Amino acid sequence: MSSPAFPAPSPTLETAIRTKGEKLFALMSQQAPPALFSKKGAYARLMDWSMKDPAFKTQLFRFVDVLPSLNSSAEIVRHLQEYLGDKAVALNPALKAGLAASSFAPALVATPVKAQIVDMAGQFVAGQTGE
Repeated sequence: MSSPAFPAPSPTLETAIRTKGEKLFALMSQQAPPALFSKKGAYARLMDWSMKDPAFKTQLFRFVDVLPSLNSSAEIVRHLQEYLGDKAVALNPALKAGLAASSFAPALVATPVKAQIVDMAGQFVAGQTGE
C-alpha cells in the first residue's frame, strides 16, 4: 500500500490562514466577558468552578454521561445525590441542602437539571445526528 499524496505546502495559503486567525483572535479579545446574570455567564461560571475541583468535575461528567439513560425524575435525583453527594465532592452549603431535599420533590429538581444539562451540551455538540 502506498501513502496518500499530500499537496505541497502553499506559502500563500499559509499566510492567508494565519491572517484570518489573527483577525479572529483580535475580534474575540474585543468582546466583553458574558454578563454575570446571563445564561452564557452562568454556564461559564459553572464550567470554571467544575474544572477547578477535580472531584466535582469527575462526578459531574459521570452524571452527565448517565443522564440520557435515566427515565424518571426519581432516577435523576437518585443519581444526582449519588454522584454529587459523595463526600469527596465539596459543595457549598446551599447546594448540599438542595441536594438533600431533592428527594422530597424529584420533578422540581430533575426537570430543570436535565433541561440545563441538555441546553449546556448544545454549546459543545455541533449536531444531533451523525450526519
